[in-house]
Amino acid sequence: MGASTGRSNNRSNNNNNNNNNNNNNVSPEVKKAKKVVKEALGITATRGGYIASKAQNPIRYGGEASKITNEYLVSIGEAKRTGGGGYMLTSKGYEIKYGSYTPGAVQDPGAMGSGDPGGVMSSVPISKKMLEEQNRIKSIALAGASVINPTASIVNTPLRMAANTASVDANNPQAAVDEYSRMFSAKQRGQPFTSNRNNLGMLNLTKNNKQKDQLGQ
Repeated sequence: MGASTGRSNNRSNNNNNNNNNNNNNVSPEVKKAKKVVKEALGITATRGGYIASKAQNPIRYGGEASKITNEYLVSIGEAKRTGGGGYMLTSKGYEIKYGSYTPGAVQDPGAMGSGDPGGVMSSVPISKKMLEEQNRIKSIALAGASVINPTASIVNTPLRMAANTASVDANNPQAAVDEYSRMFSAKQRGQPFTSNRNNLGMLNLTKNNKQKDQLGQ
């Protein structure tokens, strides 16, 4: 029993150390920028998902989040206004905003609200409405791609399964946003996240209570 408990404690300590290391890898500049942007937006967690209480549109604030971030980068000398509402970011500014910058390569800004703690935009959670719209777009795009694929099969094609999952999430927005909130929080803490929802697509089954929700209902 003692040895088993010792191994369990060691695993727990190792997990905590890994989480702390992930959090420590976030630079002070990024931590400060995230704090400034989230406070300016008024990011608030509610039972219905995240909202930006200080934004012009509390449920659609992607553009405002980007602008606030850019203005903050201007204030610390890591971006310049180019006129017409545009901004030129330094490599450091780009890294603060999006989490990474690779010199000489095509940059991938990643997705807003992905939960990656290394960048400002990925650390700004999206609202329930934004998530629902994202899932509807993803469902249509992936469904179209699976139809184009001549080997498409509703049983074994990952594209079709992903499209069905996105469609289920779009039609069950509260369940989707609950899981998104858990995923976002875990990633921000540098912790792993495992979905408790299945990937069958046509039915939404939760492992905890085996509740079935028909697609579209």
